Amino acid sequence: MKTSFSKFVLLISLVVSTSVFAEELPQSPSEIHPLIPGTSVPSGEVQTVEGDSALLTDLFGKGRSILIFYRGGWCPYCNKHLDDLQKYEQDLIKLGYKVVAFSPDKPAKLAQVVDDESYYTLYSDSEMEAAKGFGVAYQVDAPMISMLKKYKIDLIEASGKKHQQLPVPAVFIIDDGVVEFTYVNPDYKTRLSGEVLLAAAKFAKKN
Repeated sequence: MKTSFSKFVLLISLVVSTSVFAEELPQSPSEIHPLIPGTSVPSGEVQTVEGDSALLTDLFGKGRSILIFYRGGWCPYCNKHLDDLQKYEQDLIKLGYKVVAFSPDKPAKLAQVVDDESYYTLYSDSEMEAAKGFGVAYQVDAPMISMLKKYKIDLIEASGKKHQQLPVPAVFIIDDGVVEFTYVNPDYKTRLSGEVLLAAAKFAKKN
């Protein structure tokens, strides 16, 4: 069963990746190279909503985790996706998983959306270290930047950085520092449902 599960998640990741490594930052979502199952969590760090540093190896080195990459609080598709997944979060917690979400939003932006009803632990990946380490970062091109500006979305203001990079929305299941499941789709409108994530989390735990 372990082999079958590995093949399943490998096929998902290979839809958008032919290699784990990329020599330079991809120029479009379709060119990313996400980490595949069996790969160890990369080094790097993110920031808490208070602005404190948190090492990826500390966050994911022990225990089971669900990691969600999203584009930012300005993205309606991301917000809808997070709301959907949150419906299943208590079930995931009962299975022994912690759920964390990374975005390029700077800590001050994240602090504006954190409330007592939020179960997710939000982290700022404004430097894009985590997104690059997990292989989901790409450079936003000029046409996309112009389109976002029409909707009054400023990536520099949101992240506090000038890189104008984004992660392709992604979900990783991690167990003791090793990726067990990868879902990444270059079409930001297509997301992994909470129902499917819960099924994958149950399967990963059994195997």
